[in-house]
Amino acid sequence: MMKQVTIGLFIAAFLICTGCAGKYPCREASELDKNWGKSFKSIKENQVLNPDAGRNLEPVTGMDGESAEVVVDQYHESFKGASAGPDHQEYRLDLGTTSTVTQN
Repeated sequence: MMKQVTIGLFIAAFLICTGCAGKYPCREASELDKNWGKSFKSIKENQVLNPDAGRNLEPVTGMDGESAEVVVDQYHESFKGASAGPDHQEYRLDLGTTSTVTQN
C-alpha cells in the first residue's frame, strides 16, 4: 500500500513539474517565432485600397436604388441559359497525365 502511494505521489509531482515547464524551456525564440503572423498582417493591410475610408462621413453618391436594381437583375439574367448558347466558351486546364488512353 505504501509503495503505491509513493509511486502515485512521484507520478503526480512529475506531471505537475512537466506541466509548468512550458513548451520548449531550453530553446530561444527563433526568427520564425519572432515574425509569426507578420506576413498575414502585411498581406491583409496591402489589400485595403483606402485605409482612411472609415473617416469619410459624406453620403455615397451614384445610382439610385431603382436603377441599381435593374442593373443587378440584368446581370443575373445574363447567366440564365448561357451554357447552352453558341457563344459559350469552356476552359479546360490540363496538367498532364502519366498514362496513355487507348481506343479500340
